[in-house]
Amino acid sequence: MSEYESEDESEYEYESEYDLRQYRHMLERVEKPISSLRRLLKVINDLEALRDVLEEKDQEWLSQFTHHWWVLEKIYAYYSNLESDRIGEAYLKEIEETRGEIIALVELKIKELDV
Repeated sequence: MSEYESEDESEYEYESEYDLRQYRHMLERVEKPISSLRRLLKVINDLEALRDVLEEKDQEWLSQFTHHWWVLEKIYAYYSNLESDRIGEAYLKEIEETRGEIIALVELKIKELDV
């Protein structure tokens, strides 16, 4: 910490760097298409864990993110009751649209914090 930097500024910088790493991990999780139930579950669990450890609680962003995460969760819940790991084409399209929305939200936060 420099002589001109307050303790609060230093703490905020640390939290921002920490959150930036979490957002980058989120982006890594959704970069590849999701085509199997197993991968869908992994992405859902990873995104939830990463969301839950964020230091900054931007409620508007969290609400939007959780909405899209919930779409993936509902699709998984539907297919987990079936005896197949194969996801239907209509749901694959919905997963891809949702994945795109999550990517856009996460990229927005990365741009905001990566200054």
